[in-house]
Amino acid sequence: MAETEITVQCYDDLATIFTTLTKNGLVQSSQFQLNDWYWSALSNEALSQIDFAAKVGRSVLVREIVRDGQTKVQLVHKAKTVDEHGNVVAENKTVVKVDELDKVLAVFEQAGLNNWCVSHNTSYVFTKPDEPGCEFAVQVIEGLGTFIEFEEYPAIQHLTPVLKIAQLQNQVQQFALHLGTDFMVKKAELLFQQSLH
Repeated sequence: MAETEITVQCYDDLATIFTTLTKNGLVQSSQFQLNDWYWSALSNEALSQIDFAAKVGRSVLVREIVRDGQTKVQLVHKAKTVDEHGNVVAENKTVVKVDELDKVLAVFEQAGLNNWCVSHNTSYVFTKPDEPGCEFAVQVIEGLGTFIEFEEYPAIQHLTPVLKIAQLQNQVQQFALHLGTDFMVKKAELLFQQSLH
């Protein structure tokens, strides 16, 4: 199923973000570490000449999730749908469980694939107790900063992607945090661009 989400950079410190979310009725429900390795047969030069949706679509993601002392490893392929402005309005994911992170990474390296992005993300998930499935993820991305990611939830699934985005953006803006202006931040793209310089 295609899902719509927004991601925006937040310039407040974690204590301020947590206090603000809590004062607005949200409850921290979990914390986890997400480590991602993006691999492609394309070189960095070739990747730099295609848009983000194509870049991700031509890649396989190795994802390590560490939560409550347990580690899960997955292979992920993402197919992103973008609007005429290049904003991601939906995403389909194919996920395969794997057992051994080191061996998976070694296989991709030995196959000569290009590891064009590595992301280390500490996520703090906040939920709205009165809104089932409504979760805000406060993500601290090593080398980038702090972001808020907000995915569609059951109560808005009937809306068009444009209306979903407007609803998600409105809800995040109501917290009156110090946010960036781009609500479609592509964290992997930012890390890729950093690696080129």
